[in-house]
Amino acid sequence: MSMSLTKRVGNNTVVLKDKNCQKIADRMYHLCQQTFHWASLMATHM
Repeated sequence: MSMSLTKRVGNNTVVLKDKNCQKIADRMYHLCQQTFHWASLMATHM
């Protein structure tokens, strides 16, 4: 996805935006994992 987008547009700002989105997505995924882990821990202790 990102490779074709960079190749098709050929703009540095697009690449930068894509990296930013990837960073945010990684952070969100990590947060979701932490929340799920915490929820499962609470469930086992209940």
